[in-house]
Amino acid sequence: MWPFKKSKSEKPFEVFSDHAVLNYYNGSDAYFRVPDTFEGVPVTEIAANAFKDAKHVKGIYTGKNIQKIGKKAFSGCADDLRLILNEEAERAEGALTGVKAVYFENESGLTLVSYAGHETELQLEDECFSLPVTAIGEKVFYMFAYLKSIRLPARLREIGRAAFAGCSDLTKIDFPMTLESVAQEAFVKSGLTSVFFPVNIVSVGEHAFFGCSDLEKVRFMGKDAAIGPGAFAKCALTDIVLPENLTELQSEVLRENRRLAALHIPKTVEAVWEYALADTGLISIEIPEAVEVIAEGAFANSPHLESLSFGSNVREIGPSALSFCPNLKSLRLSPGKFKIENSLLIDTENHRLIACLPACASSVSVPEDITEIADSAFALNSKIESLTLPESVKHIGAWAFRDMKNLHKLVFKSETITFTDNPLIGTDPEDLVCTDEIAEMLAEMGV
Repeated sequence: MWPFKKSKSEKPFEVFSDHAVLNYYNGSDAYFRVPDTFEGVPVTEIAANAFKDAKHVKGIYTGKNIQKIGKKAFSGCADDLRLILNEEAERAEGALTGVKAVYFENESGLTLVSYAGHETELQLEDECFSLPVTAIGEKVFYMFAYLKSIRLPARLREIGRAAFAGCSDLTKIDFPMTLESVAQEAFVKSGLTSVFFPVNIVSVGEHAFFGCSDLEKVRFMGKDAAIGPGAFAKCALTDIVLPENLTELQSEVLRENRRLAALHIPKTVEAVWEYALADTGLISIEIPEAVEVIAEGAFANSPHLESLSFGSNVREIGPSALSFCPNLKSLRLSPGKFKIENSLLIDTENHRLIACLPACASSVSVPEDITEIADSAFALNSKIESLTLPESVKHIGAWAFRDMKNLHKLVFKSETITFTDNPLIGTDPEDLVCTDEIAEMLAEMGV
């Protein structure tokens, strides 16, 4: 490897047997394209200080053959200098000093990979050297807390990971109709209050809008977008229109939207994954007939949830799916794998008790064929005073009887039982009926 040039030679280009070096620019063009070759050999290096104090230069296209760029190569050019750079080029420390915007070429045009401006109101260029700007790269505007408004390039297709994360003063953004994807964490903890996705959008990445505490309204204009896990978690949503052909509610996708009281779930959705709608303000949820999987904690910690219904295609309901929903008065389900018996939601195929609805009696006896009590099945139930578990019960999930403040009597008829974790956190029954072995196991867990 040859060293970076540190001073200007007598000629703008220095030619070697297999490559040439641009030592300095002495032209008058405001927009200069470094030639791919000079005197028959490739131009592979831009020397240190090559464009020093060329204040008239506003744009530089470095060329596809450039492999090395020297220190402060562009220092002293115009304040709004744009640079199209070979992505593979090795850069000395401080090589891009003075460059306001840096682009890499991609298959459809240019990707903006860095921006050094400090405007509060910003209009990004649509193109550079007649190439359209089609992508904004990773963390380009990361933590630009002063940025209040931005106009995106007219032909933008992609917004990269964390591109606008932490832009707390950015309250509004208009996406061009060409936009196809928003990457993970793209707008984490930004100040956006509403978001409208154009018809061409096909993906919104994981945690893309996580923690946008002022985001109230979201609209998908297209039909086929995929939404990543946690994409809108911990927002302030009151209104969201999901893509018409959405197939999954990914894990935590709308978690902790406590102001979200109503939601239309597209009929194409086939799965509600872990904690997808947990910690929300939803009052009523209607699960489409196509849904087959309701995963762990799907609706957990929803204090306002009163009504829930789902169809006969559901083949799996995960642990804690309905945990800590104290106002759930109505659970409607079509005949199939699951049933409700005396306010107990039961997986009939696996003989598993999933949840106890708040409308239960003060004295509850679990049916004789139940072999497993799921995680948090009775958690936060303040109505039950006496609970009897049959001999058939062989396993009890974590926190199964958590914070049952009025549970006075708990009967274990089984002589052999296993526990995932302490089932009685926050619960202290006065009358505990069980074998010495079970009592000893509970004592070891702090009961």
